Amino acid sequence: MKINLRNKEHLEIAITEIKKHKYLKKPYKSFYPLKRIKGTIKKVHRLGMNSYSRFLYVNPIEGLLISYQNQSKFPHSPSYMIKLNDIKECALLLDEKQSKWFFKRSNYYFIVRSDSKTSYFYVDNLDMANYWANEIRFAKEFYDWY
Repeated sequence: MKINLRNKEHLEIAITEIKKHKYLKKPYKSFYPLKRIKGTIKKVHRLGMNSYSRFLYVNPIEGLLISYQNQSKFPHSPSYMIKLNDIKECALLLDEKQSKWFFKRSNYYFIVRSDSKTSYFYVDNLDMANYWANEIRFAKEFYDWY
């Protein structure tokens, strides 16, 4: 159910839910969709000449996006870690002006940019690319709130 806070009945429902969760000491349980996501995705090399598979793990509680060479390296040997509050941009790249020379036609790309690192990831399914970009952005928003 979508809650419209301009509607008085919906506002009263939201207030009672907030009070209920305040007493249970679980402030984010039902208000924010908290997910730890992990999976294998393709990453473009920083020079753009080739790409390789990476296993990503996003943990919104610890505030980290962690990349591994493959799933067997998880959780002990990460390739790199990006703090979620350092991420400046996480978005799907669909516009022709945003595309780079190394983009292939049948793939959908998204970018994760921080001060120190810019990573381009891609999959061959638009829904999955959108899912990854949204979940990383939601995890960042949650960690900023947390």
